Amino acid sequence: TIKISDEIKKINPHLYLVIFKAEHNLTEDKLLQVAKQKMKQAQADAIVANDISKPDRGFGADTNEISVVLKNGMYKKSPFASKQHLAEQLVHYLIKNDIRQAHVASSIQ
Repeated sequence: TIKISDEIKKINPHLYLVIFKAEHNLTEDKLLQVAKQKMKQAQADAIVANDISKPDRGFGADTNEISVVLKNGMYKKSPFASKQHLAEQLVHYLIKNDIRQAHVASSIQ
């Protein structure tokens, strides 16, 4: 089966690609290991991973807990919160830590 996330960078290698990985009942270490493998496979710049085994998070819930891994190795775990709050945190984290964005900004000055 071809995964769309694995094909995007082939079409546009300059695109900043953030992918998501939902897993079930993994330890934090195993979740990060699986996420890093998927990020490498898709040539993604960042991955947001979460464990959906608990009923109060993931699909069908308004709350979640996520781990974000960037291609440069940076990592952030966001604790249990509303999905709205997590989405805002995620956007701010990606903007703050996007090395290419910082490079572009410094090139313009």
